Amino acid sequence: MASLEESYYERVVLEQAMEDVLAGKVREARPLEIPHGDDYARLTLQFNELLNRLQSEEDRKAITGPHDTHSADFQKLKVFADGTFEGLVISKNGRILEANKAFVELIGRDEHAITGRPILDFVPPDYIKLTQRALKNTHQAPYQSVVLSSTGERIPVEIRARPLELNGIVFRLSAIRDIRQQRKAEAEILHLAQHDMLTDLPNRTLFRDRFHQAVETRATRADLIAVMMIDLDRFKEINDLYGHPIGDKFIQGVSKRLRSCVGHNDTCARLGGDEFAIVQVNLKTKAEVGLLANRILEILSKPIAVTSDITIRTSASIGVALCPDDGEDPDLLLANADMALYKAKEAGRNTFRFFEPEMEAGVRMRRSIEVDLRKAIQQNDLVLHFQPQARVDDRSIVGYEALLRWTHADKGSISPSDFVPVAEESGLIIPIGRWVLDEACRQAAKWPEKCRVSVNLSPIQFCDEYLLQHVEMSLANSGLEPHRLELEVTESVLVYDDHRALSTLKELKRRGVGIALDDFGTGYSSLSYLRRFPFDRLKIDRSFVSGATSDSGLALIIRSVIEMGQALGMEVIAEGVETEAEFDLLRNEGCDEVQGYLIGRPQELTPDDMLDTLHTEAQRKVNANIEALHAVARRLEAFDAPHQARAEPRKLKVTSSA
Repeated sequence: MASLEESYYERVVLEQAMEDVLAGKVREARPLEIPHGDDYARLTLQFNELLNRLQSEEDRKAITGPHDTHSADFQKLKVFADGTFEGLVISKNGRILEANKAFVELIGRDEHAITGRPILDFVPPDYIKLTQRALKNTHQAPYQSVVLSSTGERIPVEIRARPLELNGIVFRLSAIRDIRQQRKAEAEILHLAQHDMLTDLPNRTLFRDRFHQAVETRATRADLIAVMMIDLDRFKEINDLYGHPIGDKFIQGVSKRLRSCVGHNDTCARLGGDEFAIVQVNLKTKAEVGLLANRILEILSKPIAVTSDITIRTSASIGVALCPDDGEDPDLLLANADMALYKAKEAGRNTFRFFEPEMEAGVRMRRSIEVDLRKAIQQNDLVLHFQPQARVDDRSIVGYEALLRWTHADKGSISPSDFVPVAEESGLIIPIGRWVLDEACRQAAKWPEKCRVSVNLSPIQFCDEYLLQHVEMSLANSGLEPHRLELEVTESVLVYDDHRALSTLKELKRRGVGIALDDFGTGYSSLSYLRRFPFDRLKIDRSFVSGATSDSGLALIIRSVIEMGQALGMEVIAEGVETEAEFDLLRNEGCDEVQGYLIGRPQELTPDDMLDTLHTEAQRKVNANIEALHAVARRLEAFDAPHQARAEPRKLKVTSSA
């Protein structure tokens, strides 16, 4: 409570100020300091507000008064100002004196509700300090701020201000531009720069930024961060089969499924093509990562309906690296996840692998093989070996399987199991496969007419859009008859797009080329494939032949395959026959042909080799005839035995020179 002396002083000051205003001294008057006590505080506040209003009105009269010699010019200026698209505000001492139509419409208020009000009344609290600093500057560069509409909407604006002198009084003229559309356009541009256009997922740039931020701001040292690298299995085949528009729709379907798997704090991105990545944050255990990986594998293995008549099945391979277990540098973690991805592919795809330190050596070796394989193609270092295939009834050679071999100048012989997967993943299998077809047909054209040549097609090579044309070209250039070429395919060729695959196989067969189903029983073994496409030959995998003489279960499987294949009009050939016991079992079960070390090892064939083969075949026939004659002689001797006492026995002499 103010003392009597203070109260008397405050009353005198307030009365004097009111007398000055009543005497017309509005411009000379100054706002009063608000007293600390409560006796005159409210009156002082009301006086200050009244003074501000009167001064603002005096200022407005200085601009628009009817006796002002510049009034006509001002009216013209006001008409012009109301016609502009930007908001214009004339102010003095932080109070609005005049505002044009654009500003009135911008904040959605009546003009009379604006005039005389402090500018700060239309600014949100978090922008008041910025506005106060701006009002103190006579000349200021354009700056961005926010104004409040009558509904409370925060409207971003750009403000340009400069002094304006009228009738000797300096005012502040502010041009206020609505930048909502600009902000929206900037946000859209930023979004496009940071997101994949096809899927609207974060792109590689935004993914790396978020991943770096996640690693740097890891909540506690105990928290884990997981980065997953995801590749769709055999996506290139889908593009080759259906074209890029269908491939794009398929990618969109995949992205929706991936997005549904991750949490709000995680990031799912498309890095390009069929490559996706996920950053999983705030993890407590490694098991949480495994749960997500398994969920992704499960959801991506389900068919995706791309159009009303096209449904595509696929799977994915996933590589995972953990922070801090596998490093704390984001680039290193990404590289480690990529190595784990390669291991997942090597493991047969449709699986995931965590990074392990020893993976690095395997990846280096894989890259080295790819580099060397490219050189081998250019330098013609690849060769074909041929393994004979024989009839069971007389062991006569009826064909050869072409097998690709590579002997490295420094590393020696490299197994096909090592370099063929690299060729498939790098796309090198296409030129290699074409060369194999050309070379196999060229060599087979020089063989006896009864001998066919079998050529394996990988799933990727099989989906080459120029496969049919290249088969025709290889046959035409070599002069080999189509029925002497047999193409071997595995069930994996049919799994991803059986309609397109079966159509291509039927077209090849229509042109006279033989088709064999290789490794039957080791893959999906869908009997519907055998019903829908009449293969010429079924090949029993070596894993069933080996051990069949001692395992009745394997022998039963072999019998079932032979009976089923022959019932469907197909011949059956068994691979991996190495012993006479295995050969006898297959012969007793009625198998048509065999292939394996017992018949012959894979080797390069020369004209002399073919002559030796012909000679062996001729000798085998002679021996077979001799054996037949001996059998006849034995039967005759048995027939004549009862008459030996009454007559001399007849003797039939047979020599190998006959």
